[in-house]
Amino acid sequence: MRARAWACAAVTSLMAAVYGDGAIFKGGLWKEITYDKPSKAPVFFSGVSRSENACAPDYCIYLDLWYDDGQPEWGVRADWTQGTHGWERTAGAFVPKKPIKKIQMFVFLRKGTGKAEFKDLVLERREGNGDVLGATRMTDAPYSASDQLTLKLFIGRKVVTKIVDVPGPASPVASPLRPDEVAVWPCDSMRRVTPLMFPSAADRAAKTVSLELARRERESFQIQISTGTGVEWKAGGVKLPVLRNAKGEALKGAFTWQRVGYVAREPGYFKHPDGVPQMEKWLPDPLLPPAPYRVRAGATQGLWFTVHAAPDAAPGEYAGDVTLTEAGHPQATVRVTVRVRGFAQPETFGMPTAFCVMDGFTRHQSGRHLAHLPAADRRPPPRPRARDEPLQHPQHRAAAEGPARALGVLHAAGRH
Repeated sequence: MRARAWACAAVTSLMAAVYGDGAIFKGGLWKEITYDKPSKAPVFFSGVSRSENACAPDYCIYLDLWYDDGQPEWGVRADWTQGTHGWERTAGAFVPKKPIKKIQMFVFLRKGTGKAEFKDLVLERREGNGDVLGATRMTDAPYSASDQLTLKLFIGRKVVTKIVDVPGPASPVASPLRPDEVAVWPCDSMRRVTPLMFPSAADRAAKTVSLELARRERESFQIQISTGTGVEWKAGGVKLPVLRNAKGEALKGAFTWQRVGYVAREPGYFKHPDGVPQMEKWLPDPLLPPAPYRVRAGATQGLWFTVHAAPDAAPGEYAGDVTLTEAGHPQATVRVTVRVRGFAQPETFGMPTAFCVMDGFTRHQSGRHLAHLPAADRRPPPRPRARDEPLQHPQHRAAAEGPARALGVLHAAGRH
């Protein structure tokens, strides 16, 4: 390690490797700098790293700072990309409100696995010169052919964000389907499928859904519709069957469907090792009421289905075919089988759960993240209807408190 003037600026020409070797690893490099004359000068830091199969919550440059009055400032950090990549630069800046006495600078690949090498580590006390601390490019596909470039800049004593729309490819992920092909594939309710994810060979081979329910229980599943680059559905629909047993008796309960909506994420989110690729902007989140839906060319659209067995549903196996349509014409069917057990879930769950619904928050979030949807789908549900959602699942006990007051309490009590 070769260092220069650590008291005011540190430049380390370093080649070091840390290994996870398949085990949880807690390791890295560190340096402590103490200042004889504490100051409020900003802190700028950067470094370069390359990695092989890095998978760790802490793959980063990490600073702990102490002010002149002894108070600490923990966890100022700049992260590298997970996985395998060549030499990549990361940088960060911190503007203190009080004079800094001491800084500990760490370089981590810890609490995870893989290998990482580091070099050109820098820590300086200075104002920003337009330094680029981060640049994140995210695609708006499949909703438009533009990308969003978010720049994080260090200018003077401020860290500012600049967002620029730049031309992008029609889709950064090529649909593996033939241009004129449509694939309909079921998956379970725990699977996260974005508009730029497509079925594997195993997904495409699946043509049935099997559920098991106790009485007074609900279970959900998804059906995804993926298209090639030369075809789209403009008026998709769903025809639900009546689920019947071998005697022709209908299942007592309900069988419903909803459209999967997608919300835009913004740079600054936590980059989970198993998360969606960084370039993807749209993530599945809201469930929207039944209505005609569009499946864009070279994209995937999800549908959400829920089966409910009433408290007096007869045990046994029930089945029916879900039909997907385009412009009213049948396009595909998925067989659904449901086994109802001979016991019931308790009417109320043994542990209390509290739900809080804030009208202002839901209104703000609906307008901000669902701007691409029709106006009817952007409106947040009225507070009483929002309470109905968790109360439809009788294993939960709802408690309305605080600003909801009497109206909310009476509504929730009446529904329960």
